[in-house]
Amino acid sequence: MALASFLSGQFFSFFMLFVLVLFHEAAHAVTAICFKWKVSKLTLLPFGGQLEVNRILNKPVIEEMTVASSGPAFHILIHLMIVYNQPSFSYTDELYHLNLQLLFFNLLPVWPLDGGRIVYSIANLFFPFKKSVELTVLLSSLSLLIMLSYILGGLQIQRLLLYIFSRLYLSVLSEQASYT
Repeated sequence: MALASFLSGQFFSFFMLFVLVLFHEAAHAVTAICFKWKVSKLTLLPFGGQLEVNRILNKPVIEEMTVASSGPAFHILIHLMIVYNQPSFSYTDELYHLNLQLLFFNLLPVWPLDGGRIVYSIANLFFPFKKSVELTVLLSSLSLLIMLSYILGGLQIQRLLLYIFSRLYLSVLSEQASYT
């Protein structure tokens, strides 16, 4: 894949995406470590990253929300740096757009994305644990259904997006099964 990226002239774009995802996950890791959470593993996948910590659902709500928000906060910081500093290198526009795409994607209210974790944390402020999980799973499922119908209805079907959303949906179902 790296060779194909290099030959097609897209290597630097993939590199920027990789670095953004790496720093996004590092923001989660640093925040978790500040709360004395045990970070066991950081995995970078072709479509994102995943930080494994010791039982996030047993942590105080404010800690969960802060750790979940730290990845998107990194993207907001990068956005502000680009907008206010206006750097002038040849890939500034592409970095700007990749960063915003990652920000908005991660804020989708779908478990296990950051937006889904934030929704879960907010629900936990008002409802007992089981109800919070049920509401998060319901909102995740509805969000995925809306996104999937939009993709299938108005846009060309893209296998990668279908794969990502189906994996997220399976993750939602798995999460629901383990807590209900």
